[in-house]
Amino acid sequence: MTQKAWVTGSRGFVGSALVKCLLKHGFNVTRVSNLRPAHEDISYVEYGSRRSIRSVLAAEGPPNVIFHLGWGAVYEPESSVHLLENVSNAKTLFDELYLNGLEKAILIGSSSEYGDREGCLVEDDAPTGRLTKYAQGKIQSCRDGFDAAAKYGTVFLHIRLFHTLGAGKRQGSLFNQLYKSYCDSSELGLTACDQFRDYISLTDAVEGMIKISGISSSEIVNLGSGNKIQLKELVNMFWSKLGGRDELLRFGVRERPGHEPVQPPCYASLEKLRRLTGWQPNLPIEEAVARTIVELKMRS
Repeated sequence: MTQKAWVTGSRGFVGSALVKCLLKHGFNVTRVSNLRPAHEDISYVEYGSRRSIRSVLAAEGPPNVIFHLGWGAVYEPESSVHLLENVSNAKTLFDELYLNGLEKAILIGSSSEYGDREGCLVEDDAPTGRLTKYAQGKIQSCRDGFDAAAKYGTVFLHIRLFHTLGAGKRQGSLFNQLYKSYCDSSELGLTACDQFRDYISLTDAVEGMIKISGISSSEIVNLGSGNKIQLKELVNMFWSKLGGRDELLRFGVRERPGHEPVQPPCYASLEKLRRLTGWQPNLPIEEAVARTIVELKMRS
């Protein structure tokens, strides 16, 4: 039987790629958004309005699964929106869908929920250090999701997505800036880029989300590469594969944004992902960089 999936945030970097991957896997996909004007193939819904949700349910029918990526103010991690509207909207959306036959809700979270923990990050690890409001909101929505699933006897899954590598849609993203500087042969001033990140390719990220959607119990699951890399090393790798001139990259001339949390050497534990899905990411970082460059060139 064909599975019906709803995807919020389906116009974003990860959401749009997830929609394509779901369709390849044979899902019947409904793209939903709380932003107007919605495209003809996107259903507008106010996440915090039961009437609005019911209107879309009447038109599209209830989904088997929802992937909730639609989260306001993602580039403003200290916005109060994360603890107010975002949390409230997710709670209402999941509750109304569970009431109408939803089998499984999947909230896409973030590695920032671990705070400033170092080393191999396991799903049971409690956060340490200062948490952004964004991370706090995701953690609260995760708690709400587990409570709702227990109430209705359904399944809730929380995916802690680590950094995703691909040709992002936001022009100000790091790799878009690098590509533009390469094309323009212009200097690019950067921070020291001394933080460490676990980068997973966009291809593996969306495939992993679909694999995780097959889990039949409520769980928190990491989704990363299982490896760490210093951002400066990754930037230099990307620049080298482009063929950029070394003197155009200037590290350490900009301050790290104050809202950006400290990112110590850490990476995702994939033990739970492998155990529950029988799958793990397999695209090496070098290949992910090469694919990102190809996609950027195709867009330009």
